[in-house]
Amino acid sequence: MGRAHRRRAGTAAPGQLIDGIRWRIRTGAPWRDVPQRYGPWDRVYDLFRRWQRNGAWKRILGQLQARADANGPIIWEVNVDSTIARAHQHAAGARRCDLQKEPPGGVDVEPDDHALGRSRGGWTTKLHLAVEQGQKPLSLLVTAGQRHDSPQFRPVLESIRVPRPGSGRPRTRPATVRADRAYGSRANRAYLRRRGIRCTIPEKAREWIADPGTLPYDASPVGLGQAEWQESTLLGVVVTTGPL
Repeated sequence: MGRAHRRRAGTAAPGQLIDGIRWRIRTGAPWRDVPQRYGPWDRVYDLFRRWQRNGAWKRILGQLQARADANGPIIWEVNVDSTIARAHQHAAGARRCDLQKEPPGGVDVEPDDHALGRSRGGWTTKLHLAVEQGQKPLSLLVTAGQRHDSPQFRPVLESIRVPRPGSGRPRTRPATVRADRAYGSRANRAYLRRRGIRCTIPEKAREWIADPGTLPYDASPVGLGQAEWQESTLLGVVVTTGPL
């Protein structure tokens, strides 16, 4: 008898549980609302949590990125931007002295502030992403909602690590970076220049007017060209609605 026939009655197959995880991530619904066709909700959550703690999801992502890069779908023209996520209302009522019943675990370290901060929208979290032109995220950084975009520019780019098939160091350097005026500091431009990365970041008007002789090689006083602007705005679509 095959494994499917030996499985106990009422036990969900691994494929069902993974589909349940995908449904929950896609919809953002509570775990308890996962449809029964994917198996018991606690089994779905248990698999998600177990793979998160042992790094399975990160290894799967790395293997998929390596395969995509080898076959050509990854376009190394990277857009950097951020978006705000409103924290659940219960986040404001947690007592500071209480510890989590279960430590976060996993392969990444959780920030001390749990990436929660006060901004205009109340308790918020900010997601900083680097997305290639095929609309596939290459790196993600989570901070408190009040954190400014510009200081996170370098950490987001340095988090890009696409493994290569077989041996060899992962690819970390994009060919081109696009971003909006929030990332147009001289420190960010100097960082890109040191790494030999071309960029399209519009210059702030007040900086251009104050000292027009300092216009960098990678900026324009009137901003982006029409075609480049249309490409760079794709990141906003990915961040707010998900891949097209």
